[in-house]
Amino acid sequence: MGWAAIERNSDPHLSSGAPRRYPTRRRSSLRATSRLFLLYPPTAPSRPRSQVGDGVFEVLSTSGDTHLGGDDIDERLIRHVALTANAALDPAAIPAIRKAVLRAKETLSAADTAEIALDSPQLRMTLTRSQFDEIVAPIVERTLKSCRQALRDANLQPTEVDEVVMVGGSTRIPLVRSRVQ
Repeated sequence: MGWAAIERNSDPHLSSGAPRRYPTRRRSSLRATSRLFLLYPPTAPSRPRSQVGDGVFEVLSTSGDTHLGGDDIDERLIRHVALTANAALDPAAIPAIRKAVLRAKETLSAADTAEIALDSPQLRMTLTRSQFDEIVAPIVERTLKSCRQALRDANLQPTEVDEVVMVGGSTRIPLVRSRVQ
């Protein structure tokens, strides 16, 4: 792995607009086009960029939904579990549900099922990856709109992208990875 220096950006969640570094695989050619896909709260920008020199990249375009990120996935899952448990989004139950949902989300990044067990409200359920994918698909599709827009703004076709660099915890979700690739 090498490191790619990304130009200054206006993302308020990246410290002071300073250039950021993200790991990339080195290609044999000097000039490569890659796409940086960020998914973390509360932004989901996509930044096509091309290599202009040894490890220096030019940002070709930026697109993102500043009201969208990994927390939106968590909130959809919490709502699903709360309704399943008939907790009606009881504020007292939300911390326990959030903890169980985050554990299940991490488990489903590598397994086909995850157990959700709560004492209060009383609940035991199995969440399958296909159920999980169905719950989070609307959020994933919204992030892809930003990717498509960034590619259009850069006058690039998806086939012209040599590499995708994914940043943020939610990029480990198999549905996210498969839809971005």
